[in-house]
Amino acid sequence: MFEKLPAPTPPIFDGDVLMYSDWKVAFDGLIDHLPLRASQKFYYLKQYLSGKALKAVSSYFVQNTDRAYIEARRLLDYRFGDPFLLCREVQAKLKSWPRINNKDAEGLRDYSDFLAKCLTMKLDCGSLDKLDDITEIQEMTSKLPDWCANKWNDKAYNHRIKHRAYPTFDRFVQFLRKESDKADDPEVKTVVVNATTSGHHFTPMVERLKRFSHLHSAVKAVEVLQRSILHFKQRRNPGQLPELVRNYSKARDFVIKEFQSQVFETEIETLLKDGKLPKKNRLSKLQPFIDTAGILRVGGRLQENSTLEDSVKHPTIIPRKTHLAKLVVGDSHDRTRDNYSITTG
Repeated sequence: MFEKLPAPTPPIFDGDVLMYSDWKVAFDGLIDHLPLRASQKFYYLKQYLSGKALKAVSSYFVQNTDRAYIEARRLLDYRFGDPFLLCREVQAKLKSWPRINNKDAEGLRDYSDFLAKCLTMKLDCGSLDKLDDITEIQEMTSKLPDWCANKWNDKAYNHRIKHRAYPTFDRFVQFLRKESDKADDPEVKTVVVNATTSGHHFTPMVERLKRFSHLHSAVKAVEVLQRSILHFKQRRNPGQLPELVRNYSKARDFVIKEFQSQVFETEIETLLKDGKLPKKNRLSKLQPFIDTAGILRVGGRLQENSTLEDSVKHPTIIPRKTHLAKLVVGDSHDRTRDNYSITTG
């Protein structure tokens, strides 16, 4: 049976830097290792090259010597196998990648497959370590459908709070592989499509919260949404127990973090990275810190007075001129046990 299978052949390499490594492994494994004369190797080399790659080494074909063959292969390595050239090509392709719309499961799959290939190349090429940079991953995230980008941003935020570091490229690839699998699943795809048919894009949570005139109403709405999500997860995984679904304080923390992350994104990034803000920063006088729940709070006030609650010693920082500030001011007349500090700048 195996004798009837066609003989494997290398792919034809046309000069695409991203494909050179695959071509080289295939050509070396199937042809170059064989005990062939230089003229024979040149014959096969010519058969499996085209475009820029063929043009680059065409001058060596007339010589038909072992040395000419070696020089031709070295030139191919130099032109198309340079690690820094590979890094540049990867970044250029990622930057030019079109944004994936909410219903394009196939497009998400293609993007996931390409990033998985980049991860494989990164393991063999140190110049691709740049893919771990937060700016690079944010650029990649901007290509995702809204629903997928929102899920990654939430996952990345929780990772930063827990580990005080932004998730690496391999975690991004793992996340995207899982989401592309789900988006391509017939059952899950229906849920995703239904979630996107109401509009061309998701309305940011901060904008949705502006519809509420009372803080309590906004928090209750988020609590109901979180409970619905947990119930949905339980239906898909009946063997798993859901988390505590009724938790008003967690929903309130979520609302606060949404507004804080929108206004104080730079400050939060700096605190997670360096632990403190530069003196010229607008919040530096408050000596802010991020608590275990991910909330930005005032530090350095009344720290030695242990009789006071933490919420009194370290009030939550509320960005001024936001809808949250209006909700907090209105809510404070009726609920004095919560403590906030509204920024003046």
